[in-house]
Amino acid sequence: MLDETQIDDLIAHGVDYRGGVERFGGNAAMFEKFIFRYLDDDHYELLVQAIEAGDAEEGFRVAHTLKGVVGNLSFASYFELLEPLTEALRAGDIDAARPLMPSVAKAHEDVTAALERTRS
Repeated sequence: MLDETQIDDLIAHGVDYRGGVERFGGNAAMFEKFIFRYLDDDHYELLVQAIEAGDAEEGFRVAHTLKGVVGNLSFASYFELLEPLTEALRAGDIDAARPLMPSVAKAHEDVTAALERTRS
């Protein structure tokens, strides 16, 4: 189980820890088990590849899945940044999606760095 300092670090990096625990029926151990699994999730990398390839259709599919994953894990800030990106890709507008990627990348990096720190 994480201590309060670790929880505060996750919260500071966009993780709605308490909301996530609530989403997992109050089971903090299960919530923590699932948030650390995100470190092995490859949807962010697949999203980057789709954007770099200019593939809005694949980008939408991956962004939509990633949005669901981070939403279920209560990565609130990350989720909010994925909303407009997913919608741009849904519309097939890769040019509107590209400028949104730096903030999505930062959110991904913030969450993964916080998870790495708290896992060790």
